[in-house]
Amino acid sequence: MTIQSVGATFQIPGGAVGAFLTPDALMAYCQSRLEGLDTQMDTAMAKQQQANDDSNVLSNLASQLTVRGDKLDLNDAGGFATAKSYADAMMNAAGQIKDPAAKQALIDKANAIYTKLNIACVDVSGETSVDVTKLTPDQLKDYMPGGSKHHNDPPDGTNNNPNDRYISVDEMKALSSDAVANIQKDLNSGAELSMINLQSLMSQRQQAIQLATNLVQSLGDQCNKIAENVGK
Repeated sequence: MTIQSVGATFQIPGGAVGAFLTPDALMAYCQSRLEGLDTQMDTAMAKQQQANDDSNVLSNLASQLTVRGDKLDLNDAGGFATAKSYADAMMNAAGQIKDPAAKQALIDKANAIYTKLNIACVDVSGETSVDVTKLTPDQLKDYMPGGSKHHNDPPDGTNNNPNDRYISVDEMKALSSDAVANIQKDLNSGAELSMINLQSLMSQRQQAIQLATNLVQSLGDQCNKIAENVGK
């Protein structure tokens, strides 16, 4: 709205502070407006830095998730260890990420791999409560292929669910490298929107500074006119 004070007219963006203000009140408004914008800008810049840090974590993770050209056989110690290393790397990265949505998405994908590993670790007694994330390295060796507690296929070579004994190339890509790329894409999109908001705040701050400058200049002109009229 338009504010008239000491003979000058000022336009306060989005203001609804009354028809007339004293110079002191208008300066107080400008100061309050600048402080509010500075707080919002600090918050926006912190989020932007956080998004950059999270993106760097995901980039480093992506370099570790080079999917092999063949399926991972979870009845093979090498295939089992590779799948677990992927899940461990994803879970470690999730611990470094601050963005809640990105963190949860990464944890969900890592847990999907762990679920496969847990099923592959069912021991010969039919136990179904194995959690590879809670086993010590020595305990895990017992449940891994070749270990004393690893589930062995029946003698005739059949298996209740053979799909639980391997992870295909496409499935591993969907759970690891492709998943990380999609999470990073969503994170970057959010960062772009945050940058637009930050630019808007910077523009509003410049307007507030210009308003204060105009006010000070107008007050100075008024004082000069008063001084010139003294004694006349």
